[in-house]
Amino acid sequence: MDDHFVSDFENMQVAFPHLEYLHIQGVDNVKKIWDDQLPQDSFSKLKDVWVESCGGLLNIFPSCVLKRSQSLHTLRKKDCISVKDVFDVEGMDVNVNANAKEEGVTVVPLSELILNSLPKVEKIWNKDPHGILTFQNLESIYIHECESMKNLFAECLVRDLVELQELCVFSCKRIEEIIVKDINGVLLETKPTFVFPKLTSLELCKLPELRSLYLGAHTSQWPLLEILRVLECHKLNVFAFETPTFKQRHHEGNLHMPLFFIHHTKTLVKLETLIARGSYMMEEIVSNEGDQEVADEITFFILQHMALVDLPNLTSFSSSGGYIFSFPSLEHLEVKGCPKMEIFSPSLSTTPKLKRVKLEDDEWHWVMSRLRV
Repeated sequence: MDDHFVSDFENMQVAFPHLEYLHIQGVDNVKKIWDDQLPQDSFSKLKDVWVESCGGLLNIFPSCVLKRSQSLHTLRKKDCISVKDVFDVEGMDVNVNANAKEEGVTVVPLSELILNSLPKVEKIWNKDPHGILTFQNLESIYIHECESMKNLFAECLVRDLVELQELCVFSCKRIEEIIVKDINGVLLETKPTFVFPKLTSLELCKLPELRSLYLGAHTSQWPLLEILRVLECHKLNVFAFETPTFKQRHHEGNLHMPLFFIHHTKTLVKLETLIARGSYMMEEIVSNEGDQEVADEITFFILQHMALVDLPNLTSFSSSGGYIFSFPSLEHLEVKGCPKMEIFSPSLSTTPKLKRVKLEDDEWHWVMSRLRV
């Protein structure tokens, strides 16, 4: 798009009541796309916005456009080096909307959000939108190389993400947590519960500062989670801050940790793929630390694929004895780069469908249906 055309476009009051797709690429001298005062029905049918390689752009969606975005389905944003926030919520007032979940809250119908290579973006929303906007239709969120971002969601906002199915966060070197405590000082529950009722895939890759889902006491539920990939997140335990014991160990400087605790297996009943790679802090995958009641048999009912790769301090899948791990659907197991792992578990592990295991020598080995090594 010609820079002079866009400059003229900025200074004109134009209306596109039937525009559905907008793609802007390679425009460096434009700081904003939209005029502050838009004609009635402007962009009301806009479904797909794709902004790429616009070096001078400061934000994508100001408040005046968010109010009108009643058809927005997909937002893609890539290689915009000056953008600091994606959604400008500052100055928005509570308004009445017929489609709102509650009076005064505007429903933004966005279902797919893709943010790629935005080095200055610190927040997706520059103000907590709870009570003003709801993004209850979001199904897929993909975040890649947003180097200034420290967290994704405010605690209030995440409760609205009832349709979220996929969450992928890659190569964001400053992210410390996925959910941050309420930033507006509102007193919430002392131990919140985060429920992701439709999330099927969670991928967290190359996040060197990520420590947990939420850095406070909490519980979480993932009833439909099928794929869990944790790659090169050296400080991460997805669920550890849910237990007082772990928090005490963390403050004492003992950061060696499992990926999750035994009681989480009750909420991971749909898990099909488990991949853990590149964490030097992880000593075991499952621990019963902090669990008051432990069943005699722990079953991963439909887990089919498991890979444990480049985990230099991993000693076992679980070091806790006294019960059986059952993997009735496991077909593929890969263990590589785990020099301290001598046994899979001190307890019996049943794997009736597992025939071969890929080990350090990069060869496939035939195994018994009861896995010990």
